[in-house]
Amino acid sequence: PFERFERYAPCGEPAAIAEALTPYRDVGCARFNFVPEATSLTAAIEAAAEVKALLTEHRPSPFPPAV
Repeated sequence: PFERFERYAPCGEPAAIAEALTPYRDVGCARFNFVPEATSLTAAIEAAAEVKALLTEHRPSPFPPAV
């Protein structure tokens, strides 16, 4: 049943997926695999692109702030 691994497979709107992936991004994960389900190929590509944009939009700087 899906419930057994649901926490490892974020699903839903792009914002929810980006929110679920943010902790992994913050500790250094640079690649994610997507298996989109959408009404069309174009919609799937656009959703994946939105997740990417959300993950890169507020990416923390890898360098500490200057003092």
